[in-house]
Amino acid sequence: MNITRLGVVLAVALTAAAPAAHAAPASADLDFSAAPPYSGWELRHENPAEPVVKDGVISFDERTQLTIAAGSPWLAVSNERGWAVHAKLRVDPATPDAPACDKDLMGHSGQVGLVATDTAAPTMLGFNKDLVCLKTVDRVINLPMNTTDRAHSYRVEGKGAQLRLLVDGREVSSVQDWTCQLHGEKCEPSPMLMFATGNGARAHLDHLGLTAE
Repeated sequence: MNITRLGVVLAVALTAAAPAAHAAPASADLDFSAAPPYSGWELRHENPAEPVVKDGVISFDERTQLTIAAGSPWLAVSNERGWAVHAKLRVDPATPDAPACDKDLMGHSGQVGLVATDTAAPTMLGFNKDLVCLKTVDRVINLPMNTTDRAHSYRVEGKGAQLRLLVDGREVSSVQDWTCQLHGEKCEPSPMLMFATGNGARAHLDHLGLTAE
């Protein structure tokens, strides 16, 4: 798969039929206390450098992707019941400067991204060196922030038409009325969850977790 831009699999996710929802909530957490492989996840990279795991942190070079695989609890996610995705990470200072996020759901060079698609629409959390952005199909919110000084905790919660973004335990942004229309029709995507680095971007990931209600 070509992953030189973040979110390249969104087109497939938006057009695929959604699987049947499961009733029981489920969760999964990766603390990177061991090297890959990781159950329920697939790790890919398009550069010679293998991701390095040391002291509970996995370091991603550019064009590296960690995506849910068969057996992931995220495949049971329901937009109606709600979900949460949380990560603790630091963007590497060597990552090049990048423009602010725009309405294009795809990521760009110099950006790290966390893409979460439930049964209604995709949501993307983008990390530049100097900002965090929350993007949906119909809007984009850019929040100035130093993402390179240390590892910060990020959490996105979604339910129905509502989204919340928390940074280090504090709510910094919310959306109450987002919608998803594709070619004039309501979106019905398949569940997908991905953490990835774009061209030139590097990141150090301490933790990645999900709850699929």
